[in-house]
Amino acid sequence: MLWHNPFEGLTLTDWAAQKKLWTRRPEAKVRLQRIGKEGRSLVLEGRHLMVLEASGAPAADDWFQTDPHDLALSEDGSLLALVRQFQGGLVRLPS
Repeated sequence: MLWHNPFEGLTLTDWAAQKKLWTRRPEAKVRLQRIGKEGRSLVLEGRHLMVLEASGAPAADDWFQTDPHDLALSEDGSLLALVRQFQGGLVRLPS
């Protein structure tokens, strides 16, 4: 489970093993957090989009020029749609 712990920050927990895998203190407001099948996490902190491995190590990251107003993740987690005023974009996420 990927969740926001107000004391430690973003936290990935393995409930089956009853173990905390990693924590990360966000640098900006967490706007999106999703965990994938392989334990990879997709996190959007402010304008910073990150993909984190199950260990918490960064797999990929990039920065948006401006904050999107709205965003949606595809059902399989491979595409992220973003809207900012009258502009939109589609980001293909690493698998």
